Amino acid sequence: LGSPHSRRVCVSSRALRIDVNPHDTQYLVELNLMDMTPGTYTITAWAFVTNDYRGQRKGLLHSRWISKEVAALGVTVGGFPGRIGVWEQVETNIDLASAPAQVKLYLGYPLGHKSGSIYVTDLNIYSPSGGTLLSGGTFEHGHPEGHDTRTSSESKAKNVAIVEFAATSSITCPMVPKRKLA
Repeated sequence: LGSPHSRRVCVSSRALRIDVNPHDTQYLVELNLMDMTPGTYTITAWAFVTNDYRGQRKGLLHSRWISKEVAALGVTVGGFPGRIGVWEQVETNIDLASAPAQVKLYLGYPLGHKSGSIYVTDLNIYSPSGGTLLSGGTFEHGHPEGHDTRTSSESKAKNVAIVEFAATSSITCPMVPKRKLA
């Protein structure tokens, strides 16, 4: 069995699958934020790109950050796996000089890929203090789960699907080290 610290667990039984569309493939998550501060915000997720993927290799975690005055504060375009055919944790950061009131996360935009699929699960957004704005977005109920009461979420999908890993023959759940319980 090995050490309990070396055990690995499945992140989620579901993922967002981003399918082919050369023009407008995206999954939009909008979070309204309250009592935020300036600083560095971090977006993370687990991503898997199929072997037949043909398209841009950047910008999976595209986001736009907006102030209370509805002014643009900044944009992220990072977070694409470095390897094809394996799960990788991807991340992008943004350093904001002003406090954000909203973030719009466009998963898959502007990839415009011509073949293959991308799977995304365990979507998270962290504040500069390390607080969680969106936690464990696993799409278990058709949308990211786990955001706290300081946020609200509206999700819109184009050319994407929520899939169960058991329903896919070649894609399995990302296995990560089991977290120790306090």
